[in-house]
Amino acid sequence: MISLGPLKREDMSQLLEWRNQFPEAWRDPRPTTITQQYEWFDNIVSKSAEGRYWGVYADGVFVGQVELTSIIWEYGIGEIGLIVDPSLQGKGIGREAVRLAIKQAFEYLRLETVCGECYYCNDAWRFWRKIAIDWGAYITPLRNRKRWDNRLWDALYFSWHKGECACLY
Repeated sequence: MISLGPLKREDMSQLLEWRNQFPEAWRDPRPTTITQQYEWFDNIVSKSAEGRYWGVYADGVFVGQVELTSIIWEYGIGEIGLIVDPSLQGKGIGREAVRLAIKQAFEYLRLETVCGECYYCNDAWRFWRKIAIDWGAYITPLRNRKRWDNRLWDALYFSWHKGECACLY
């Protein structure tokens, strides 16, 4: 069973290992150090009014992290992000974690829109496109969003709106 729970400081080293395996996925591709990871947890995750961060658990075992960041409460919008243990990808964990985070966004945080962006240099764009299509998101490409491996890459932008997201019905 997949569930969301508090993101724990003790899981930061594992999260860091997963994050640093895919630098092409992040806005800032520089490797993160363990000190930076702990600072992020202590200063952002634990205190942020602009984001919500959850650990993803499979039968109680930490297997990833999902987040809603850059929340603009006045407009009811937040951006979704996800990291899943690479050895467990393709097993439905990320899909369920995203569904649960969207449920939190619309039913508890009272957001109106959950959006996201995935660079085409990151193989995860196929995951995001599939669930965006399956759940009725607005989808569009964004030009020249990321410089990686000496070229500019486009990105997939997707946006679900409260009352229209098929993952909740």
